[in-house]
Amino acid sequence: MITIRSVFLASLLAIAAAGPVARSGMVVREAKPSVPEGFVLTGAAPASQTIPLRIALVQSNMAGLEAALYDVSTPGSANYGKHLSKEEVEAYVKPSQNSTAAVMAYLQQNGVNATTLSPAGDWLGFSIPVSQANEMFDADFSEFKHVASGKTQIRTLSYSIPSGLAAHMDYVHPTTNFVAAGPGLPLFVSPLKTNGTATPSRAVPSSCGKTVTPACLQDLYGIPTALATESSSTLAVAGFLGQYAQKADLKSFLTSLRPDLPSSTTFALDTLDFGSDPQGTSDAGDEAVRAVYMFVYKELTNFLELGYSIHSMELQGVPVTFVSAGDINFDGWNGFLDMVNYLLKQTVLPTVLTTSYAFNEPGLSASASNTLCNAYMQLGARGTSIGVSGGQSQSCTTFIVTSVGGTTGITETSASFSGGGFSTIFTAPSYQSSVTAAYVKSLGTKYSGLYTGTGRGFPDISAQAENVEIWNGGVAETVAGTSCASPISASIVALLNDELVAAGKSPLGFLNPLLYANPSALNDITTGSNPGCNTNGFSAAAGWDPVTGLGTPNYAKLKALTTSALALNTTLYKSRRSNLDHPHIGCTSYLCNMEIAPSEIWAKISSYACTDAGSTGRSLSLVSHFIRDASAPFKLQSMSIHGQKQAVAFQDMLLRTPPHLRRVRYLYLSPTAYSRTTLHSPSHVGLADPGIEDAPARFKSLKELAKRIRERTEQLQQTIIALNRILQTTAEGIEILYLDNHDPFHVSGSPLIIFPRLEELASGSRLIPDSAAAGDSDAAQALVVCPKLRHWHITYKPAMQFRGRARDVFSMIAMIAPSITHLLFSGLQQELIWFPSHLKVALDMNEPPQSSSRAASSNVNHLTSHIGRLPKSIESVYLKPPPPPARGGRFDLSRTWYERLMGNLEALSRANSCIVLLPSCNDHRARCTVSEWEERINGADGCWDFRDRNTT
Repeated sequence: MITIRSVFLASLLAIAAAGPVARSGMVVREAKPSVPEGFVLTGAAPASQTIPLRIALVQSNMAGLEAALYDVSTPGSANYGKHLSKEEVEAYVKPSQNSTAAVMAYLQQNGVNATTLSPAGDWLGFSIPVSQANEMFDADFSEFKHVASGKTQIRTLSYSIPSGLAAHMDYVHPTTNFVAAGPGLPLFVSPLKTNGTATPSRAVPSSCGKTVTPACLQDLYGIPTALATESSSTLAVAGFLGQYAQKADLKSFLTSLRPDLPSSTTFALDTLDFGSDPQGTSDAGDEAVRAVYMFVYKELTNFLELGYSIHSMELQGVPVTFVSAGDINFDGWNGFLDMVNYLLKQTVLPTVLTTSYAFNEPGLSASASNTLCNAYMQLGARGTSIGVSGGQSQSCTTFIVTSVGGTTGITETSASFSGGGFSTIFTAPSYQSSVTAAYVKSLGTKYSGLYTGTGRGFPDISAQAENVEIWNGGVAETVAGTSCASPISASIVALLNDELVAAGKSPLGFLNPLLYANPSALNDITTGSNPGCNTNGFSAAAGWDPVTGLGTPNYAKLKALTTSALALNTTLYKSRRSNLDHPHIGCTSYLCNMEIAPSEIWAKISSYACTDAGSTGRSLSLVSHFIRDASAPFKLQSMSIHGQKQAVAFQDMLLRTPPHLRRVRYLYLSPTAYSRTTLHSPSHVGLADPGIEDAPARFKSLKELAKRIRERTEQLQQTIIALNRILQTTAEGIEILYLDNHDPFHVSGSPLIIFPRLEELASGSRLIPDSAAAGDSDAAQALVVCPKLRHWHITYKPAMQFRGRARDVFSMIAMIAPSITHLLFSGLQQELIWFPSHLKVALDMNEPPQSSSRAASSNVNHLTSHIGRLPKSIESVYLKPPPPPARGGRFDLSRTWYERLMGNLEALSRANSCIVLLPSCNDHRARCTVSEWEERINGADGCWDFRDRNTT
């Protein structure tokens, strides 16, 4: 019989099948061609019923966050283990002001008051009637029943957003999400005959033949028995969908299976979305029980209370929190997102998060999947390891989580129910693409068309998942499912973190790049399969496979791996003290030239750590073929930066380095990149670029020369900006500074690090105002001071003398280096005839002789009143004069000028013992040679000391 209801439903289905058509001014955001499998349409949603909706705003720079995540999570990276701060992550995620304003304006126009749901402001929430939701989003919200559970959800098969918001609004939830989230519920639950009394011995390997217990797992995976010691290494257990952890069951579990631990040991509780954890036999949930109980390999202690990261007591053990989320949208998905956003609001995150719940991927929209992936990415970037159960044929497949499959037996084989396969939403990430491709190739045409071979493969690892003993509702029982495997593996990660933190290292964070780069640290499982979809399923194989992943944990190997991977990491998680203020006995200089160092070398910048009894932050270094012994405990704090590539790369690295690690004692900066030949020549011959006078011989036309000059000018501008930032970033620790300001093309428009104008040494982005050089106290406070700078080498070039006021030179020196003791000037060309008189005033020497000329007297008074004074701390001023002028050509300058300059310099040297006149520089461009620089840096004691090096 045909009823009105059946006609109505048929009409709705026909409309849905025809595909969505957005009304004018709207654009379809998401749509499903038909009602998803497992759901049936039951009718239109009541127009007056209020539904909660959420809007995801377009995030500002998720590609940048992903790059930063890999940077801190990939072994070998200079930043491995240097997890991002809350503020750094939020800067990547926070929507633009335009996006926030545009979406808020649209909501307000419709009378909707939205609440910000996430710390970065990328999620907005509100509740409106169905009728208004249909109007605002050109949707048709209806009631859909989930056949298996009988629950009804209000969803739409399509929705649209205003075309003007397409660049600002990413996703609206819950709209086209048809999911029935749930735990990887046990396939088998069997009562265990026991009287609940304590076992006489917990170290009986044969116990693995009966049930999987903590003692069995300790023996099987080599888990240590010693208790944890670091309260900052923490673990959070996610609880959803009415699954509750019972403290009475935990007590029974401890009494029966962990008699070495106090039976009063408990866990902390945290709730969100009206979640709870009622206590009572009828409220017990085996999912939560397994999740919490698997962590008793170390004593549990209270860590979080009501969402605040506070220590309630200082006890041994890995602190564990059971986080219970309610289900305010009746699909579970929002609980996942809300839990992540809740954690992201905390200043201190758990170092491990485990969940034994999963979604069937086809039920999730691509937007929902990507949104959840982006949320997990934020946790990973801040240093949280995320483990999820591989599920029974379903899993969370985003690249950021570590998916855990199941094994069974003592000679482990894959559990037949272990979920595994390939994502249809996410492609295989770079860390696993080679192994997934190899497995797909081994399949040949088998199962062709049933899976996406280029998709992200899962699981990543596996662990015991069958015949696992728990206590639930006051009864001992055994269960099976990957919900056992995820907390088992997470507990092992928590113990590894405990040992790393105790050693002063950072926790592991995002695990997968480390695991896939070192598969031998896991026990490879090569037998078993996961039948499904009317097939025999995928088979376990050597290496990675979509049944058991890379294998099961081997604690000893994982400990050795993680200790080695973070051996060079000095993001001191426990203590960020630095001994850089203490005397250094020795140092080593590396001179690196980008033309002979491959680009990959920059991935290894800062890869060698200072030891200094293990408490010093990383010493910044360039790594090249000059490294003498990579295994030596270097105290490397010398930097030699040449040219654009080095400067830009080193600047970028510094900006990603925590401030307490930006310590460079000896710094050589040059905008010039030298070739292999000139790098080792007795003296530099400067750029390979020809001088202008050589143009006819080297260039075909003046046009070509002009082009080359423009290109070089742009390079110099980029280089100088980078050098400025390097100097600004490292200012606090610099003790010896050499600035080589060679500028053959006279790039007067760029903010050069030169004297007399140091234009980008201001704090923040402000430039030093001219008044600062004249001694203005307020302006002087804007300078970045180098408080430890004692030795400063400044090269003077003829091209630089008119860049600013000559009188400013010594004022700037005094402001930037108030404790300067040794000053070296080289490049004193003949044109700088004013220099001796200025230096004389700067040192407060006798006033220049009085002149009978009123003009001369006025000039002397002007010098005395306007020339800055060098600090009283100055001990020596070294002057490296130019060579005698060449006869003929570009440098045929007046002998009179040269003799006058030299006479004045010699007179100064005789009049003041602190002035040391050095031999003339052989390089007409007045730069010290590489050998000179290396000798000064790498002397017999390995350190540069002007008093020892420059008086001969």
